[in-house]
Amino acid sequence: MGFPKAKRWKNDKENRNTFSYSYACFSCRKVFRHKNVKDSENVICPQCSGKLWFTGTAFKAPRKDNVHQWLKVEELIKNGTLFFREGVIFPEKLKEVSDFIKSRHKRNPGEQLLEKIDERKNKAV
Repeated sequence: MGFPKAKRWKNDKENRNTFSYSYACFSCRKVFRHKNVKDSENVICPQCSGKLWFTGTAFKAPRKDNVHQWLKVEELIKNGTLFFREGVIFPEKLKEVSDFIKSRHKRNPGEQLLEKIDERKNKAV
């Protein structure tokens, strides 16, 4: 008698490099996994048929009843801030989000120049 042999994982070449990505529905306050990133703009919520938003690979959803955190996450994601493992310290409160977005917003050289002019005007006054 002996012990049965351990089952080995099959080497599936088709599914070797497929990852599933997190998408959030802000109306349902739920997160769903989807494998296709190419189609990320057309992903719809299976419950409410609303738009699902790509959140990044390191997104951890808040509790469904924590409305303030969901509002904060919604504002961050809709303004282009995604959640990856890059060591970014995100704002803790909803009122800090707009300043955070402004600080991370990449400005073109013209906008940077206008900002410097405004700073100089404010210093002169």
